[in-house]
Amino acid sequence: MKKTAVYVMLAAATAVAGCKSQATAEDTKTAEEMVTEVQANPLLRKSANKHGIESFDKITANDYREAAKAGMAKEKERIAAIVANSASPTFENTINAMDKSGEELTRALMTFSPLSSSNSTAEFRDLQKEMSPLLSAHSDDIYMNRQLFEKVKKVYDEMDTTALSHEQVKTTEKIYKAFLRSGANLSDADQQKLRELNQKISALQIQFSQNLLHETNNTYVTVDRLSDLEGLPEANIQRAAKMAEEQGEKGKWMFNMQRASCNPVLQ
Repeated sequence: MKKTAVYVMLAAATAVAGCKSQATAEDTKTAEEMVTEVQANPLLRKSANKHGIESFDKITANDYREAAKAGMAKEKERIAAIVANSASPTFENTINAMDKSGEELTRALMTFSPLSSSNSTAEFRDLQKEMSPLLSAHSDDIYMNRQLFEKVKKVYDEMDTTALSHEQVKTTEKIYKAFLRSGANLSDADQQKLRELNQKISALQIQFSQNLLHETNNTYVTVDRLSDLEGLPEANIQRAAKMAEEQGEKGKWMFNMQRASCNPVLQ
């Protein structure tokens, strides 16, 4: 999984390490119960819909939570397999394998991110706060893995002597640089400092995005005269009147900073 994607999407996004009581409860689940949960989660099975994603109205906040947790567990398992592989590192068994290791997690986050941005609810915002630092820790565990980095570096160092395509070279360079920028070469002490900073940054990014969302949804421009709206489409005028009525300003017109509301005025 790409480190930058973690922060962007959860300005969108649950490693379980910090939740001891929750982990203990989950450890008591039977294998049958866990299999049933996976089978029931619409994000963990391919939908018959056009793009293979279940309709949003059939996905709950807990489905996103459980899909992300399952995705992280699966990615962790695949990363461990890459590290344990005794074969000499190659593009296929290291770079390509790593690039594909987080498919389930990416699927969950790429479904959650646009929905949480466009149809945010208190439950989704709480889930963002819960998941963001946990996803950050999960990403750090990958990009600060020294054994994994050694394999990636070997493939990178040998690019000029192996028959890699242009796309494979670019992918290798991108992943190698991601490790460097994420602290793979730092000392243990400095890696720990960076982990702590990443935790703070992830929490602050979510808080900033949620503050911005709140202000966007709760900042209004009120218009007292219909003549001031001359030239606007009738649908937008009606929407503005309805918004004003909902805010206790019946007989006036209100616009907030959401695109659908403010764009016609700005144009």
